[in-house]
Amino acid sequence: MAGLIALVGGNEFRRDCESMDRALLARLGGEPRVVIVPTAAAHENPGKAAENGVRYFRRLGAQAEAAMIIDANSARQASFVAQIRNADLVYFTGGDPVHLLETMRDSPAWKAVLEVLDDGGAIAGRSICRRCSSSNTTRRRRPRSESFSMRFRLFRFASDAWHSTNPDCLSIGCA
Repeated sequence: MAGLIALVGGNEFRRDCESMDRALLARLGGEPRVVIVPTAAAHENPGKAAENGVRYFRRLGAQAEAAMIIDANSARQASFVAQIRNADLVYFTGGDPVHLLETMRDSPAWKAVLEVLDDGGAIAGRSICRRCSSSNTTRRRRPRSESFSMRFRLFRFASDAWHSTNPDCLSIGCA
């Protein structure tokens, strides 16, 4: 079975996204294993972002834990890679999409995410969609055109890396 990519527009871990998240968990079946990855929140409060996600998905009936991937070194850490490989859903929190892209690109953690998709699991993320549709610039204060270009590259990174071989499995949603 092919996996699913869910691009979340905002309000992750809140009631606004509950119906979408329940539908995603139902699609995965049983008691899905969710891994929260707070990479994009690394320069803000990744621990709080991860804690919010774990608490939220446990309340929805999933098994949830955090893989605290916040930099390139942690994206290579075997224990985090193993957590992702064992997940049914990998959820990227909101934050800085440029940092997310730079940290995950070509990492063992990203390869594990792609394995989850190939095995019929799902990935979801707020930073990808929120920043793609936002007029806000990134923390690095790039000019708007360069910032948009980086956000678009992040979207392409997330979707092209896997979607090209599974063209029927891209979903966009949330309130």
